[in-house]
Amino acid sequence: MANSRKNPTARPTKSKLVDRSKQIKRDDKASIYELGLYELDSTIKYYLDNVIIPTVKDHNDSLQQLPVIYGSQERWKSVQKTNFYRDAKGKIQLPIMMYRKMGIEKNRDLASKVDPNAPLVQNIKMRYSMKNKYDRFSLLYGKDPVEEYHRVVVPDFVNITYDCILWTEFITQMNHIIEAINYAEGAYWGDPSKFSFKTKIDTFSPTSEVSSGKDRAIRCSFQIALSGFIIPQTLQKQINSQQTKTISAAKLTMGSERIVSDINNTNLNDEPHNR
Repeated sequence: MANSRKNPTARPTKSKLVDRSKQIKRDDKASIYELGLYELDSTIKYYLDNVIIPTVKDHNDSLQQLPVIYGSQERWKSVQKTNFYRDAKGKIQLPIMMYRKMGIEKNRDLASKVDPNAPLVQNIKMRYSMKNKYDRFSLLYGKDPVEEYHRVVVPDFVNITYDCILWTEFITQMNHIIEAINYAEGAYWGDPSKFSFKTKIDTFSPTSEVSSGKDRAIRCSFQIALSGFIIPQTLQKQINSQQTKTISAAKLTMGSERIVSDINNTNLNDEPHNR
């Protein structure tokens, strides 16, 4: 006699309703949109080194580009103590510029996240989609191209203040550098292929410094106010783990066809037989 008992380990399964229109594979190579404080700090050095490019003439009348470095905690402490920046051998480095981030203030006038646990997102339209590949089918039947959108979280807008110090040997060198930086003030600094941020410089304070060893140098201090935004990496990865890509519906127009038959051309086999 066959065993008619049911399997006790078997459990009833419930079918889940799945919306297939939301099951879109992230098969592209689009990078995750993220922007942190490191990228904001890098915009200052990039714009000075690649756009403004301040130069000075040395004693041989040869042009020398101004080195720009970020003031780490050790460098900034040494500068505040001796009023100069020295290398490992104790030699004063001239000319040179050092900058450091001093304060971060939230800008609540532009936008608000409303709820950090459920941030707002915006859809960015991509310039090209792999779904719009050229083929003869789309050419013959007039297939309209689809539009592809990626979801990006609304950033957190901040105002960052940087303290900057310039050192040169002569006053004429300092004047040329201040003129170049002051003319670029108020523009959007940064890499045009990535991000750019509005900057502002109000005052320059040039002074003459004399060290204990009678080493003379010209020093100028000023502040850069940068208006930027931040997109945290962890938050953007959480957004990207969800549905981040949407594609508009494609429209396909097929030409109408009409078949006309001649009623006079009939098949003899279709005629009724005479009895």
